[in-house]
Amino acid sequence: MGVGRSTVHYWFNNTQDPTAESVLQIIEALQKIDKAAAKDFVRLYLGDVFSNVMGIDEISKDD
Repeated sequence: MGVGRSTVHYWFNNTQDPTAESVLQIIEALQKIDKAAAKDFVRLYLGDVFSNVMGIDEISKDD
């Protein structure tokens, strides 16, 4: 992905959010490793956004 350790440090410590392009790359990488992990990432990282935009209460863990 070409992301430096310091950038990941900022993401981990919630001092900086990844760019939209980086989020997509994270999801694609996780899908290659573990599809369930990719779904969990989307649900946990983007869950509130999807809920608000799509008008749904919660993204299902089972999907």
